[in-house]
Amino acid sequence: MKQVEISEIIKYAEECNRKNIKWHFHILTPDCAFSKKKKYSIVFENEKTGEQLITFFAEKPPRQEKLEILFHGRV
Repeated sequence: MKQVEISEIIKYAEECNRKNIKWHFHILTPDCAFSKKKKYSIVFENEKTGEQLITFFAEKPPRQEKLEILFHGRV
């Protein structure tokens, strides 16, 4: 899993949409059993390649409207 900024996750989601590659994302809270650093995090998964990207936030991140729109508008 590669750690990146949220902007890179959004760019990757846009690229996947252009290429008709399915993907999804998760938002984890610090108390989630899957949380790696006990911080808020967003995990992006490319369903074709299995590639995973993650970004961390010290506080609750703002709503990720762009990512949500990309996800719901995908093929």
